[in-house]
Amino acid sequence: MKKSILLSLVLALSVALFAQEKKIVEFVEKNNTHDFGTVQETDGQNGRISHVFTFKNVSTTPVFITDIQPGCSCTASNYDKNKIILPGETGTFTISYTVAGRAGQSIGRTIPVTFKDGSDNVYKENVMIKGQVASKEQAVQSEQVQKAEQPQNLQQSQRAQQVQKAQQVKKSHQPHKKTEKAKK
Repeated sequence: MKKSILLSLVLALSVALFAQEKKIVEFVEKNNTHDFGTVQETDGQNGRISHVFTFKNVSTTPVFITDIQPGCSCTASNYDKNKIILPGETGTFTISYTVAGRAGQSIGRTIPVTFKDGSDNVYKENVMIKGQVASKEQAVQSEQVQKAEQPQNLQQSQRAQQVQKAQQVKKSHQPHKKTEKAKK
């Protein structure tokens, strides 16, 4: 009796573990992660940066997103609740993060995404965003570097235009070769 209960328990646990390991989607992003790198508080739209995650349906049934849980007010998601992704097709959703007012802070969020397949099985996958919001000192330094580079870039651009004009003038003053037919 004890052996049959133990065997049943082991079998049920094995099935549960196998079912959880089944993947129905694969993300384009390595390790399901997007690294924003170092960003400024003013980057993005209205102080919010975003990334579009792309995934592929690797199952044999259609899948769709049922829920994305950003976890805090600084992170948000955007996805089409009615979008069905057929086997082999790709889907997308957007994760955005508020950088305004977060100078000097790290970005590090794990966002659970819940999928459902055509058999009403539910699967969860995590995506991650990471990066660093530049400190005010870093932002000032970056702005100073950009301002210092602008005149140099402008001078290089003007010089390139001058060289191009000189080449055009040189071509227009070169004598044209006459063909043998024109000479006769």
